[in-house]
Amino acid sequence: MGVVAACCLSLLVWNFSSVYALQMAATGRDERLASLRSDLDAQRANDTAFQAEVRVTLQTSQAEMRTAITRVADILTEVRIRLGGHK
Repeated sequence: MGVVAACCLSLLVWNFSSVYALQMAATGRDERLASLRSDLDAQRANDTAFQAEVRVTLQTSQAEMRTAITRVADILTEVRIRLGGHK
C-alpha cells in the first residue's frame, strides 16, 4: 500500500508541477502577445502621424508650386509686354 500511495503522490505532484509549468508558459505567452499588440499600436500611431505629415508637406509643396508657376507666368507676361508682343 505504501508503494501505491507513493506512486499516486508522485503522479499528483508531477501533475501539479506540469499544470504550473503550463500556466507559467501561458502567462509568458500572454505577456508577449500584449507586448506585441502594444508595439503594433505604437507603430500604427507613428505611421498615421507620418502619413499626416507627408500629406501636409505635399499640400504645402503643391501650393508653393502653384505660386511659383503663377509668378513665372506673370514674369513672362511682363516680358512680353515690354517687348511689345502684347496684343
